[in-house]
Order: sequence, then structure tokens, then C-alpha cells
Amino acid sequence: MFILYEMAFIVKHLPKIKTLTVAKRCVDQVLKAGGYVSKIESLGLQDLPQTMEGNSKGSYFVVRFVAPTASLDSIKTAVKLDEELLRRFFVVITKNKPVECTLHDELKPPIYRSEVQKMIKEADERKPKVPYPERNVELLL
Repeated sequence: MFILYEMAFIVKHLPKIKTLTVAKRCVDQVLKAGGYVSKIESLGLQDLPQTMEGNSKGSYFVVRFVAPTASLDSIKTAVKLDEELLRRFFVVITKNKPVECTLHDELKPPIYRSEVQKMIKEADERKPKVPYPERNVELLL
């Protein structure tokens, strides 16, 4: 089963050509595992929040891909072994359920809406509670 993933990684501060080579290696690992890359985004060279392995700057990348569930471990292992990466993160992306537009129904007066009719029907079917059944007190409605 194929699932949509997002991989974010930070590359050490290297010359531009080497940085792109490292990013290409990471994407190649996804392709070798039978995945399909849908988006590669470079967020550029940025200051790191803290010094990592003696580096104060790094190039940020985000890759969206679809891959079989069984191959995710092999992708993680291969990317983890890359020495030029400072950090790597994998996230499972779940798509939101499609929202059904109910504007036409909501523009109707409340009495004609299906939810309101359902609530009225439930209220009619419900029996009133007797506060003290042992006293045989009848409710005046």
C-alpha cells in the first residue's frame, strides 16, 4: 500500500553543487525503494537554531513522496547513513476527508432542515421523565 510521506532534512553548509548532490542522493534513495517523488522544495541556507556538529548554518530541504509502507525503513536507514546531513525527519501525511457542502441545506429556514426535523422527531418519541415515580405524581404538561 502506498502512503504519502514528507521528508525534511538539513544539509551541512557546503558549496551549492555539493549541497544539490546530497539532496539528489536522498531523493535517489526514495526512487530506489520504489517510491515516487511529487515535490522537492529547497528552503535555502538558514541559520540553525543551535550549533549542530560544529555547524551554525544549513540548507533546508522538504521532499514529498509516495512509497510502499514496507520500504520506508530502508529509506530511513539509507538517509540516516549520509554524513553530510545534520538532521532528517519523516512525517506521514494524511489527507483530509472531503467536506460535503451543505450550504443549500443551511440556507433553508430551520424547520425545513433535515437535522432540525430529526431533532423534533426524537423529541416527540422521547417519554418525559417522572421525577419521583414512587410518589405517583403526574406531570402537568
